[in-house]
Amino acid sequence: KPYAESVGEDLETVVAYALEIYNSNTLEENFKLATSFASSFSETSSHEVCIKIAKDLGKLALADGELDDNETNYWIHIIRAMGVSVDEINGKNEEAAADEEAESKYPLLPLDWSVEHVVVVPIRDSMLADAKVDQMEHNLLAHFFENFGQIGRDCYEVWDEVDDQIQVFEKSGDIGVTIKISAAKYLKDNLDDEHLSKLIWYMAEMACNDDVIQYSEYVTLRFYLDQWYSQAMDDYMGKFKNAGMTIITSPDN
Repeated sequence: KPYAESVGEDLETVVAYALEIYNSNTLEENFKLATSFASSFSETSSHEVCIKIAKDLGKLALADGELDDNETNYWIHIIRAMGVSVDEINGKNEEAAADEEAESKYPLLPLDWSVEHVVVVPIRDSMLADAKVDQMEHNLLAHFFENFGQIGRDCYEVWDEVDDQIQVFEKSGDIGVTIKISAAKYLKDNLDDEHLSKLIWYMAEMACNDDVIQYSEYVTLRFYLDQWYSQAMDDYMGKFKNAGMTIITSPDN
């Protein structure tokens, strides 16, 4: 984006041109081009910006949960071309310490995610728990965006981004489960009781738009409730039943 602004072109044009160049080159040619650009960039940007970009490149390489030899080779040579060392990236400055604490507390949760990103995780899980999404669920999602305040409006802006990332996580098996646990803990720490209660109710509405909470939907709701209000599970189930919802609590039913 800064490059696009500096040359007076829109971002889409710059990205399209970059992809055109990338797709027309061999791996070796792209490697040389990337390191050349990185070296030039280091001459026009501050060292602090280069360190941030080096960190972001590392996150991109790890986005699928793996770091192969090509990604490692690219990353090491590109950060060197920008004049950045691995020690600087791992340095215990204030920002790095905060990132490390977040990584420890919420394993694998992307560090650039905010509340609006993380809220998408349980809402999306509730939509997909029965392996299908109908028009009523789309309507309920629109209602959530509109009525969950600023958080809901912000969720609308980042929904596609988070959905794409979660699909990558889910393909990695246990990583997908870890992300959901981390998301639940994050929301417990960062949403007040009013918003968390509203979120639970929106999730229940999403799960029972046909007035039945199927077993897979029950398991999803129970998973998050166990993280948030484990002692209140029976109370919430009672509220759902009083609202006319049928709850299937066994795979044999």
